[in-house]
Amino acid sequence: MFNKLECSFSALLIAAMLISGCNTVSAPSAAKIYSFLNVNLGMSTAETAAVLGEPLIATQDTTFDASGRIIYVPGSYYCWYLSMLAIVRFVSDEAAYIQYLSDAKSIEGISVGDSLSSLRTRLGEPSEIKGGSINLYADRNLYFTVFSSEVQAIGIYDPDKRDYLF
Repeated sequence: MFNKLECSFSALLIAAMLISGCNTVSAPSAAKIYSFLNVNLGMSTAETAAVLGEPLIATQDTTFDASGRIIYVPGSYYCWYLSMLAIVRFVSDEAAYIQYLSDAKSIEGISVGDSLSSLRTRLGEPSEIKGGSINLYADRNLYFTVFSSEVQAIGIYDPDKRDYLF
C-alpha cells in the first residue's frame, strides 16, 4: 500500500512530467513541396511535356554580363504552358521552378487573387522577399509573387537552383 507521502510524491512527479511535456510540444515542421501541377522539380523537358503537353512558347533564359550586355544562359529556359497557365523554368534541363498564374489551383490554401494578409495569416512571414514582390518560403520550397497586396502567381522552386531563379 502507498502511504500519503508516496502518493503526494507520485502526483507531483506526474504533474512535473506533464508540465515539462507541454513546454516541449511544438508545431510540426512544414513539409517541403517538390511537385505541383503533376510536375516534379528535377523533371526533364521531355518528362514535363509528357505531363503538360508541348509548351506553346519556349524561350532561352537571359542574364547580364559584367558590362551589362544581355547573354543567354546555356541550358536554362522558360516553357510557357498557356493551356495550363503555367510556366516551368528549366536549368540544365531540369524543372527548377513551376509557376501558376490562375486562381483555379492553390498551394497550402493560397490561390492567385488572395490578399497578402491571407498569405501571411496562412503561412506567416516569408523567409525572404526578393525584388520587392517575390515572397519565398524556404522551409516549404514555395514562393508567391505579390503586387498591390494581391497574390499574382504561386509556385514551387528547387532550393539547390535558387540562385538561378530569383
